[in-house]
Amino acid sequence: MGTPGFRSVRASALKVALISQLGYVEDKRHGKGSHSKLVCEGRPSLTWGFGKRDLAPHEVKRFLMKQVNLDLSEALELMDHV
Repeated sequence: MGTPGFRSVRASALKVALISQLGYVEDKRHGKGSHSKLVCEGRPSLTWGFGKRDLAPHEVKRFLMKQVNLDLSEALELMDHV
């Protein structure tokens, strides 16, 4: 079946793309630990373990469309910057 336009990416690379392309910033008040909290005005807050794990294409698509609330074209455009 596949996930056209999406590929496997490192979670930390996805975090960098969210920050640089969508304007998310790390919420330093979140505390320490393995998870980061990202906030962006007008977008949902994200709490995610942006570690060294590779995300499968279907996980990337689901995260961008369900958690970040991007439509398909926005999600695919972001993939060009990961």
